[in-house]
Amino acid sequence: MTDTTVKKKRGHDSNRLTLSKKSQEKAKDWLSQLSDEFNGMVNLKRNDLLNFLIEEMEDKLSQALMDKIKNEKLTDKEKAKWIYQKFLDAEKQGLELDFNELVKTAQGNIKRERKPRKTQNKNSQNQENKVSKTTAIDAENVNNIK
Repeated sequence: MTDTTVKKKRGHDSNRLTLSKKSQEKAKDWLSQLSDEFNGMVNLKRNDLLNFLIEEMEDKLSQALMDKIKNEKLTDKEKAKWIYQKFLDAEKQGLELDFNELVKTAQGNIKRERKPRKTQNKNSQNQENKVSKTTAIDAENVNNIK
């Protein structure tokens, strides 16, 4: 009989973390700094150092850090995908959503969706009709994003 080894695939719930080159270099520099500072008496592995740093951070991210992440990572494409997903979810539940409110939420990064206004004057209704024509085109573009 032939002896074969079977490689197991990692599950999707793996706790492994992939670091960017920049992050790897930074962690390596920190480890060197620790080694130099303590004359090699402190010998940490990268995972131990990163776990220590994460555990030492506050439980909640600061607003400044949240803003930085928003500015660097939240793109218009991500917002459009979010809006599209909200429409798909609402459709499954048999609900209707206000496109303009979703756009406002995505643009303003508002945590809660606002309730619709109870009364509107005629000028604002006319402006809404003009806006709804352009948003219909935007809605078609959102549907094409996948």
